[in-house]
Amino acid sequence: MPWLRPAQVAILVLVTVIGVVSALALVTGHGGRGLIVSTVVELTFAPWLARALLDREAAAWFAGRGRGSVPRPSEWAGVAVLAAWSALWGVAIA
Repeated sequence: MPWLRPAQVAILVLVTVIGVVSALALVTGHGGRGLIVSTVVELTFAPWLARALLDREAAAWFAGRGRGSVPRPSEWAGVAVLAAWSALWGVAIA
C-alpha cells in the first residue's frame, strides 16, 4: 500500500505537534502529572519514528514488501514483541 508510509508519517507529525502543545501547557503551569509521561513519549518517540519512516531504507523496505523481496518476520515473534512493548508502555503511561 503506497499510501501507508506517508499516512504513518502524518499521524506521527500530528502526535509530535500535540506533544509540543502539551509541553507548552506544562511550562505555563496548566496540566497535571499525568501529562508529563505522555508528553515525553510524544516528543521523543513520535519524531524519531517519523524520521525513521522518511529514511531511504524504510522507503525501499515498504516498496519491496508487496513483491516478496523482503523476508517476513516470524508471526509469533512479531506478536510477542508488540505485546511486550505495548504492555510496558501501557503500564508506564498509566
